[in-house]
Amino acid sequence: MSPDKRELLLALALGLAAGPTFCVVGPERFLSWYGILLVAGSVFTAHWVRELKPSRAAWVTWVVSPVVSLVAAVASLGLGIIAWVALR
Repeated sequence: MSPDKRELLLALALGLAAGPTFCVVGPERFLSWYGILLVAGSVFTAHWVRELKPSRAAWVTWVVSPVVSLVAAVASLGLGIIAWVALR
């Protein structure tokens, strides 16, 4: 798998982790736990950055990754909040 695709999949996975994190830890500890999850995901995959070669695809990947992560996080968090309220 190309480094660009791996970076986008990581952004998607970290974004989608927002909902389950919210359901597990609740609203009062969500930001700290989700922050830990984001930092850990970024640190453990930092070596992937070395494989990205300067190109238009790498530039697009760096621009699109945060957007993908944000959209996935908003969708996942919305569903996580609905599930958390329903389970209370």
